[in-house]
Amino acid sequence: MLALRALNLASLVLCAAAQAAQTPSVLSVLSTSSATSQGVIGLSQSFIPSAISPTLSATPSTTVVFSSSTTQTPTSAPFVPIGSIPRNYTPEGLQQLWDLVGPVDPPPFTTTAIPGPAPVTLPTAPPPLYPTWYALGPKGVFPHLSFPKGFTFGVATAAYQVEGATMSEGKGPTAWDWAGRQPGLLLLLSSLLSEIATCILTDRSLCVTEDAIADGTNGDIVDLQYFLYKNDTARTAALGVNAHSFSSPYLIFGKSISWARIFPFGTKDSPINQAGLDHYSDLIDFSLSVGVEPVVTLFHWDIPIALTAYYGGFLSPNIVDDYVNYATTVFKAYNGRVQRWYTFNEPQVYCNQITTYPFTAMLIPGFNASTAMYHCAYHLLKAHAGAVRVFRAMNISGEIAFKNAGYVGTVWRTNTTEDAEALERNAAFGIGVFAGPVYGSGDWPGLLKETLDETILPRFTEEEKNDIKG
Repeated sequence: MLALRALNLASLVLCAAAQAAQTPSVLSVLSTSSATSQGVIGLSQSFIPSAISPTLSATPSTTVVFSSSTTQTPTSAPFVPIGSIPRNYTPEGLQQLWDLVGPVDPPPFTTTAIPGPAPVTLPTAPPPLYPTWYALGPKGVFPHLSFPKGFTFGVATAAYQVEGATMSEGKGPTAWDWAGRQPGLLLLLSSLLSEIATCILTDRSLCVTEDAIADGTNGDIVDLQYFLYKNDTARTAALGVNAHSFSSPYLIFGKSISWARIFPFGTKDSPINQAGLDHYSDLIDFSLSVGVEPVVTLFHWDIPIALTAYYGGFLSPNIVDDYVNYATTVFKAYNGRVQRWYTFNEPQVYCNQITTYPFTAMLIPGFNASTAMYHCAYHLLKAHAGAVRVFRAMNISGEIAFKNAGYVGTVWRTNTTEDAEALERNAAFGIGVFAGPVYGSGDWPGLLKETLDETILPRFTEEEKNDIKG
């Protein structure tokens, strides 16, 4: 039976543009296993396959090829072959990894700013997001609901998005340090049919933007929270927020820790960067001193580029032990001062992200957008389980979970089997990919296993299932 793949919006617009111009020869659809074919644009995949096919196997990914132009537009970013970078845990080896990224903008200053004695001045309240006629406020919609006693109001930041100082104090490069410097594709950045049609039908060079990030910025400087975290934390406290989640630690203030600041090379046998550990330790202490609870997220998509270059990151089973070692190091360093821990931020977003431009250049040969996301999820779930197991074995204080994302839909027509089945598929292939194993049986939702064979969806052993749900 024909296996149909879900196409992204940009791909559908391409077809619409060709039809509108009555140039059916402009596009041809074919299958290819080459991720580096000239003039090929890979289609973004989602976790949800077509309902048409009961079984999807690991066939080559569907791509769109332009056949009417000789102009070659770069549609894949350059990256070294996986496994070609030697493991050299020296300053020279670290520089070799930074050479993959390219020149980095230095921060304007390199010392931690200290808040002054004057009270923090808060900005005026922003205007309402919507006019009153657009939607009722929450009180009008859910008048019977209220926040429970002890409810925590928090804010969160992600390391790559706010820290800056990307090369400071021994940090290693991440995949996002590299990705933010790749050439962009208008197809991925524009929602305007006219712009897409123009670049496709007249001049393909117009499809390329200078940078993958629309305005040419990257994470080199951003908010420079790495050196301004005390000011930021003081402002958070002044707002009345009592928690910060950071990828790594933060208030409620949640903040993500940068794996590459702790382990510049990422691996369990590589040296720890003490300056990175000390930075987050001081951030935690300062947060507590001003009444803001630090919440730590261990991973917010910024994988050390070394792990991708060495073995392909989350597409390799090697990632599990390296991640658990990193988590163990952080648990040991901040135990007793952090009470809320998160292993991963929105893992389904991350595992889908690696199948899109420019991260497709980092895929292990033999993987495509259909297979990579599920193998990523498979290894990520085992890494999560390993970290939780260590957390409990070490008797680390507090609680641990992961930050899932998604939703549970509702049927459009209550009297149709079709809609009920669609709702079930949406839940299984959406939020269920991670929520099902962690909060349920330890295994994939049944619909995933019924639809996807083992070449796409690796199967868990009974021991692994017990570990994941534990």
